[in-house]
Amino acid sequence: MSLKRLFSGKIKVKGAGADVLYKFETKEPTLDEIMMTNFRDLQFSEEEKRVLTAKNRRDIYRFQHLNQKEISKYATNLLTLIKKSKKDRVQVETDHAGTLICLALIYSGKIPSHIDVHFKLKSAPLSLFPKQLAKNRFPGHNVSISICNSESWLTDFRSLQKVPDHIELSHISPQEDLDLVG
Repeated sequence: MSLKRLFSGKIKVKGAGADVLYKFETKEPTLDEIMMTNFRDLQFSEEEKRVLTAKNRRDIYRFQHLNQKEISKYATNLLTLIKKSKKDRVQVETDHAGTLICLALIYSGKIPSHIDVHFKLKSAPLSLFPKQLAKNRFPGHNVSISICNSESWLTDFRSLQKVPDHIELSHISPQEDLDLVG
């Protein structure tokens, strides 16, 4: 998986007639910053530690150090598109760093209650979602979430797929419901 693919892409907004393009500038971590001891808080299992490469640690470091103001800016752009939608149901799809943008919006409490929004998040490193971006612990009643981490670099890292304590995924839909909203 290329660095560009992890930290730049688009958030598809079906029902709004447009997409949100994002691109994060990431800095190259030093060797000291990607030492295993710096990732203790992620509580990797012994098996995960065996398959965790230096490249994986660099990517995790970059996720952990994404500019939160930029994440919020892109979340605001996404909210604007959703609000402009003429439909009462909107589906949002993204992967990798785009999932953090969607999570920032989901837990902002700003999604209008009269629009049902279904988020399809692929390759979502949930445990790396910053606590500072979670303004609410629960998504709105009109928000549903589907998460798919199969066929992803996250497949080997269950620790990165864990839901952090500062959010609840009470509105998560099963994988079979991914195409529920059209």
